[in-house]
Amino acid sequence: MGKLAEIIVSFEKKFSCHVCFHDYEGKIRGHNASLPGMHINPFCDLVKKNKKNARCCVDLESRDIRSKLTLSREPLFKICHMGVLEAAFPLFSGSRVSANMFVGPFLCGKIPGKELKGIIRQDVSSPLSPELAELKKKIHPLDAADFADLLNIGGLLARHIESELVSAKMDLAETDPVKRIQYFIDREFRRKFRISDLASFLGLSESRVCQILRKNFKKSFVELLTERRIDHARHLLKESYLKTSTVAAECGFKDPAYFFRIFRKMNNGQTPRAYRMEAQSSSDLSYIRKSLNA
Repeated sequence: MGKLAEIIVSFEKKFSCHVCFHDYEGKIRGHNASLPGMHINPFCDLVKKNKKNARCCVDLESRDIRSKLTLSREPLFKICHMGVLEAAFPLFSGSRVSANMFVGPFLCGKIPGKELKGIIRQDVSSPLSPELAELKKKIHPLDAADFADLLNIGGLLARHIESELVSAKMDLAETDPVKRIQYFIDREFRRKFRISDLASFLGLSESRVCQILRKNFKKSFVELLTERRIDHARHLLKESYLKTSTVAAECGFKDPAYFFRIFRKMNNGQTPRAYRMEAQSSSDLSYIRKSLNA
C-alpha cells in the first residue's frame, strides 16, 4: 500500500467513512489506479442494485454537484435521495474540476444551522427496505465537531492529492525504469494493453523490458499484470458487495469466467465468493451477506 493510500485509510478510520474518487479526466487513476473509483460502502452498494436509485445518484452529481463545485471551488455537502449525508471535495487541474473526492456516508447529526442551509438536498425517495434500514443504522452520525474537522482535514487531503499529481507529472521523466514500470502498471491495469505499450512508454525494446522484469520483479509481463489485477480484486471483494462480474470488469478482466479461474489459481483454489466471505467474516456487515449477490 502506497503512502497516499495509507493516509486515506487513516482518514477513513478517523471519521468512520469511505472515500472514493470520481475521475473526470483520468488523472487520479493515471497516478494511482488502486484508489477507489466508486462508492464501495455497503449502503451505497445495496442502494445501487436498484436501477432507479442508481440513476438518482448519477443525476445528483451530473446536474448539481459538478457545476456548483466549479463555480465555488469549495467543498460542499449533499443529502441524497436515501437521506444520507456526503461531502464532496473538488480536485482541480488549472481552472477545471478534474475529479471529486467523495467522503461518507454519514447520518445528519447536530450540524450547525448555518451549515445546513448550504447543503444540496435531493428529494427523499420511498421508504427503505429492511436491509437498507439495518445498514443505515450502522452509518456514523456527523456532529458539529466532526463537521468542522472533516472540512479542514478533507480539504488538506484534497490539496495534497493535487500536489502529488503535479509532482508525479514533473518527476516521471527522472525516475528509473523499475519505478516507471510499476507506475505504468498501476495506472493501466484496468484496461487492455500489451508489453509493446509498456515498451513504448519506457522508450525501450520489448526484449529489454522483459530483461528488466525478470531481473527486478522475477516475473513475466503477464504475471506482473495479472498479479496487480488480482490484488485489486481482493481489495474490492473485501471492501464491497459488488457482484463478481463487476469486480472482474473493474480489474481489467473482460470475461468473468476467466477471472474466476485465475482468481482460484492464485488463491489456492478459493473462489471469489469464498474469499469474500472469509475476508468479511469479522465485519459487522456480514449479517446482510445473504441478502446480496456476491
